Amino acid sequence: MVIRPHPQGWRLSRFHTATGGAAAVEFALVVLPLVMLIFAILELALVFWLSALMDDAINTAARKIKTGQVTASTAGAAAAFKSAMCDEVKLLASDCTTNLAIDVRTFATLNAIDSSPPMINGVVDPAAMSFVPGGPSDVVLVRAYYKWPIFTPGLTMAMGSTRLITATTTFRNEPYGS
Repeated sequence: MVIRPHPQGWRLSRFHTATGGAAAVEFALVVLPLVMLIFAILELALVFWLSALMDDAINTAARKIKTGQVTASTAGAAAAFKSAMCDEVKLLASDCTTNLAIDVRTFATLNAIDSSPPMINGVVDPAAMSFVPGGPSDVVLVRAYYKWPIFTPGLTMAMGSTRLITATTTFRNEPYGS
């Protein structure tokens, strides 16, 4: 005897006419984990998107240091640099000025770069931040740290209530002004 699968229409009509309630109970058991999984995927996608925006923003803002438009003698240079970063990520970062920390350091050579993050117990230390864009031909390390709040309950248990998104770029200033 050959057993053939039933056509799809028969399965749907059988589900539609079922009166036992088992399908509704099974759906109720599955719907909450399914919705949580969808929200977790969407929130992780936002985190990755913000990370990509931060990478682009730091490169765009660092170009002003590289070309000599922002120097240590420029009044309000650190605030202007932070504002330029916030302008680039304004799509997602609504509270950018309080959640964004900028660290700009200058080194003599690429080998002298100290890439250890300015953190204490996994939290960014504002006192350890500096803004030293250097001069012509200096090697500059620019780092940005953004605290992104996590909302999905399943993710907060796994990742904590905030996620620290970092972006880094290193370059040599152009020999401007000569």
